[in-house]
Amino acid sequence: MLANQFKILEALDPKQAERYRRLQTIFEEGYPLEYGEVFTNIADGLSHDGCSEVVDILQMYRDLKWSFDKLSDRSSIDADDIDFPGFDGNNESEQMAYAEFVVQRGDRFAELGDQNLNSHYPSIDGYRRMLAVWRRFRKSGGLSSPQIAEILAARAAP
Repeated sequence: MLANQFKILEALDPKQAERYRRLQTIFEEGYPLEYGEVFTNIADGLSHDGCSEVVDILQMYRDLKWSFDKLSDRSSIDADDIDFPGFDGNNESEQMAYAEFVVQRGDRFAELGDQNLNSHYPSIDGYRRMLAVWRRFRKSGGLSSPQIAEILAARAAP
């Protein structure tokens, strides 16, 4: 497929035709040592598991918000605690970038679209502790006030 793309680009951009012919040959002939010439600007990014973890974290916060909004008595939970604070842009930049991609360019989690997803402090360890608790409750059809409190408390626990 990449060889075909370079063949098309060769026809569309005569000034770069020689470069595109070279790249086409790299893929048609299978020269993996040369693949880096094409992929130099592609970041390693997150693994499949890393992406899944970010989506789970966003889903957990969606569940927290949805469940909180359904509670008749919200007095024991601070509403600010159920808002997703984001990921640390300095230490969790891959997670933050993927969360921004999913929220701003995807079709999921639109409710976070206007939110700054840079927490400015490391968050992933706390989210992982929260996920462990949330996963125990998530099939219950909505979180109770004590369940929400337990999930939120896990974030701060060492």
